[in-house]
Amino acid sequence: MIDEPDDDDDEDQFTIDDFRRTNKRGRTWQCRTCGYESETKELVDNCHPEERLKRERQAEVTDTTDSHTGFVYPPQLYPTVRELLTDVDAAIQATDQSDVLRTASDVIAEHLSGNPFQSRAFQVFTYLVFLQQCQVLPGYPASVPTRAETSIGIQEFCRMTDQFRGDVTDEMIKTSDLIQTERVYRAKVYSTTEDFAHQSELLPNWSRWQWTTQRTVAEKEFLTNVVFDEGTAHNAVVVRTRDWLATHPEIDWACAPHVMGMSGGEQTESRFSLRSSSSDPPEGPVMMFDFAGFTDQHHLRLAVAGVVIGDEPPLEIQEQLSRASHIDVPVMAVFPTRQAITGYIATADAQDWFPDDAAPIDDVAEYYSRQPSIPAINEEFSKHALGKNTLRFVSRKQLIDDVVDPVSVLPEPALRGDE
Repeated sequence: MIDEPDDDDDEDQFTIDDFRRTNKRGRTWQCRTCGYESETKELVDNCHPEERLKRERQAEVTDTTDSHTGFVYPPQLYPTVRELLTDVDAAIQATDQSDVLRTASDVIAEHLSGNPFQSRAFQVFTYLVFLQQCQVLPGYPASVPTRAETSIGIQEFCRMTDQFRGDVTDEMIKTSDLIQTERVYRAKVYSTTEDFAHQSELLPNWSRWQWTTQRTVAEKEFLTNVVFDEGTAHNAVVVRTRDWLATHPEIDWACAPHVMGMSGGEQTESRFSLRSSSSDPPEGPVMMFDFAGFTDQHHLRLAVAGVVIGDEPPLEIQEQLSRASHIDVPVMAVFPTRQAITGYIATADAQDWFPDDAAPIDDVAEYYSRQPSIPAINEEFSKHALGKNTLRFVSRKQLIDDVVDPVSVLPEPALRGDE
């Protein structure tokens, strides 16, 4: 069952029509990066401050990028985690990357203290899965195509190496509370669990180790999604989408994740923000997108922002898509399947979340199921529900199998703001 709003007139309910709103009454300040306007200068200052953009640009991907690029590390990342990730990344970059797992395991061994797991080999295995989950290991997870061939799986490496005592069997993984299995389109991948966070002592408390904004929509509370809180499957698709987006001729560089200020909401501080002066939350409320693309023509400008959707109720999906309600850039949503796209459209239409009817017939699900392709769904959805190419849908299959190119999903005029 899905959660539905109790009151269609709830003042906190966000609709896709919110994407078009701009306050142009009286004197306004404007964010040059995304075009957001406000009479309050502090809100615009918090939208895309230079320091935040600089941090994101340090982890940029371009269409010529030929090396592994991980996520943008938020300043609030717990110090122990940041140290592990940066040490592993530095060690890998200092090698020819021919033996990524051995290089990473050497660094892990330096960080380990005690052995709270079944064996040292299994402990290293869980840490390598955690690094894979955070996109620190080039070529992993192997289920998502990369430029480099993955020579050996993480489990096989831990079983074959004589560097650590113990074994890593299928049964150990299956019965462990530290590892869970997720699916990326056709393939299965491993992710760590909250129990790993507690036992590893990397994260004394797994819950929300970042700044965020909490919003209430139809009596439901939502926290912005953060890649460092997500599993391997979600993050692998985020990286795949970011790299794919960077090949668009109108995009000069892309990053993941992307953070921007929010025009309203309550600021929730990081649980670890008091541990160091460098981990203070930014001024004002913020929200996060899984990925974003920028253009440098004339000046730095946000061209597109997007999210990767998982197994989430329609109201939560709606909240994610409505995060860009105060700016005027296309938003891209990556759904697990085509069926998930049509299901969301049908539910959102029934709840009147779109400014216009999503289909010319009553059976919205049937109408979109009859469309020959997802690009056709996008065209029909834009024509009926929105009247412009504000929101574009893509499936994981399309991205992973290179079924579509960025221009076919995001027409160049839309990214230039010509539409």
